[in-house]
Amino acid sequence: MTDNQKGETMKALITTLLIALSATAANAAEPKPYGIDITNKDSVGASVWITVYNFVGDIGDNACLQPGQTISFHDYMTGPAYTVRAEVKQNRDCSGATYSDLSTVVGGNDKVEMSRSATGTLWLENKGDGTDKDANPLTTVSMRNNDTSGHSAWVTIYNTVGRIGDSGCVRPGNKKMWKNYAPPFKYNVRVEVKQNEDCSGGNLEDTDMSVPSQSGVELTVDGSGYFHLNQKK
Repeated sequence: MTDNQKGETMKALITTLLIALSATAANAAEPKPYGIDITNKDSVGASVWITVYNFVGDIGDNACLQPGQTISFHDYMTGPAYTVRAEVKQNRDCSGATYSDLSTVVGGNDKVEMSRSATGTLWLENKGDGTDKDANPLTTVSMRNNDTSGHSAWVTIYNTVGRIGDSGCVRPGNKKMWKNYAPPFKYNVRVEVKQNEDCSGGNLEDTDMSVPSQSGVELTVDGSGYFHLNQKK
């Protein structure tokens, strides 16, 4: 079996697991009013066409998000992981060409913001669910950057055979999740703390931690300027 075939088999198993768990949860209790909140904070006034994909990859919702607007998409459970796609459009009514196409993985109660940095880079970022628990969905590995000194983190996740599975930049105050990481295996998360907010510049720290699926790591900095990496369940 090739690596691609193994990957497709694993995704199929994960999808089956999520459907079974979701059905069990639905039968066990009445659904709670969870929702995904998405805010357009673009400083130059670009509109965004938002698409929310459910845990099997089908379109769950979509809408045009204008500058300064927040849209809440309801009836999303907290167990599975969802994908939010943001197509930044040419015109305020979401017509015209797409000049940037962003996406991020979220839980069913997370808040997402799209913003533009001083250098003009667009960011679609997961702010978490606003609670201390900030739970991780099934089959995800996450990284939360709680560094208060303004440093970003370049994150690399290695799969069970030591190959790179995913990577990405996590700016201060944000959370990033990657999906299709099956239990009960552990995955190595490498965190390179960067000089600047956009993951540019040299490394200030290079550390790693092995965590199981539905878990992650949290970066903090103490009063003496030392960085700490802790497991976040």
